[in-house]
Amino acid sequence: MAKIEIESHFCTVSLSKLSSCENCISVCPTNAISKLNNGLVSIAEINCVECGVCSAVCPTEAIKLSKFSSLDSVFKFLEHGENILDCKKNVPCLASISIEYLLSFAILKKENILANYGHCSECSIFNNIASTISMIIDEVNFILQAFNLNNRIVLINEPENKKIENNFDKYRRILDINLFERIGGEIRDVNYKLMRQKRIPPHRRLLLMALKKIEPSEHVLSSNDLNTISQKYIDPNLCTGCQLCWRICPTDALSSNNHGSFINFDSAICLKCRLCHDVCEPDAIKINDSFFIKKLFENKIDRLIDFKLSRCAECNILFVSRDNKNLCHRCEIEEKEAHDLWGLNF
Repeated sequence: MAKIEIESHFCTVSLSKLSSCENCISVCPTNAISKLNNGLVSIAEINCVECGVCSAVCPTEAIKLSKFSSLDSVFKFLEHGENILDCKKNVPCLASISIEYLLSFAILKKENILANYGHCSECSIFNNIASTISMIIDEVNFILQAFNLNNRIVLINEPENKKIENNFDKYRRILDINLFERIGGEIRDVNYKLMRQKRIPPHRRLLLMALKKIEPSEHVLSSNDLNTISQKYIDPNLCTGCQLCWRICPTDALSSNNHGSFINFDSAICLKCRLCHDVCEPDAIKINDSFFIKKLFENKIDRLIDFKLSRCAECNILFVSRDNKNLCHRCEIEEKEAHDLWGLNF
């Protein structure tokens, strides 16, 4: 079995060649991850040390380790009252637990989570991942403070800890019940082989469940301080109504109806993968400078923009009408090509 697997149907670079995401490549301490000529991500297993840092920074959770699951580990820690993260005991590396998993663990645990760095000095890759560890812990503590919670992720220096056997069925059941309650009570039949299937990754599902256990916060944070959540707006003067942003969104955070007459946004399930920004040619979709924490607690969808629809005079389909044109974009291109072919002015 492979040490590490990329589920390409969830990877943003597989969803669009315009994706700028290189999170896994930039954090890999051994340069085991690279992009192929076709733009897809590849892992050289001979160089992989199974630290799991790449899986922690993947916004869509497309990367998985064969011998470790962050989701299962959180269940184990909660079931047995464990609150110490230790690379010699229960995690591949302190940087292998993502911001959202670590945040969910802290919320549900309701006490300090201890991150043991006692073995880091003897680790050959520590210098390459130290900044990632700091980024994850700092952001989790920052958000815990914004949630008005007193517990934190605390670094400790302890060389030895006993190993504890765990199971996680109890908290998996809690996750399943509360998650589907949060997204409207509907359990969707997901076909993971379809690249265009919308899905909320497990780390965001767990976080949404954990947030049901605490009181909403009214704090407002700077978007520059957040790596995994965002609020967006669309500049109506720049938007062409091409519909690419919501069609490409991997979680349905951006959505519309069958006619594409509007674009909605749900902050609670936005992963800040930036795929919508990458495919927006006029750069019409923007990230707000501020993020209102209460958005994570509200089951509320914001309307970003409404479009005027017209029926194409040529093909009879509904399209977003701008400048009172009577041809859809496709028919307009075809008509221009026909005029160019015959040397006529368009």
